[in-house]
Amino acid sequence: SDEEEAMLSPEMVRIPIDDEDDGANLPNESDILATYDKLLKRKSSVHFGYPYNLMYNHEELYEFMKYSINNLGDPFITSNY
Repeated sequence: SDEEEAMLSPEMVRIPIDDEDDGANLPNESDILATYDKLLKRKSSVHFGYPYNLMYNHEELYEFMKYSINNLGDPFITSNY
């Protein structure tokens, strides 16, 4: 909807960068994420394009989302962070 598109516009999802801009007129992160979820659900229901699986269940991986892990660098050398 137009309301969803407006909530997700660059002006609304920007990060305040100075003390004068406290972001008081911006939506909170939970509202932005909820709106983005609704938008993706709506658009996924009518997706037309490359035939990949839109119904994949990632629940088994949720526990690992709390860690900051990347697949960068050489997998055979210990990371330096």
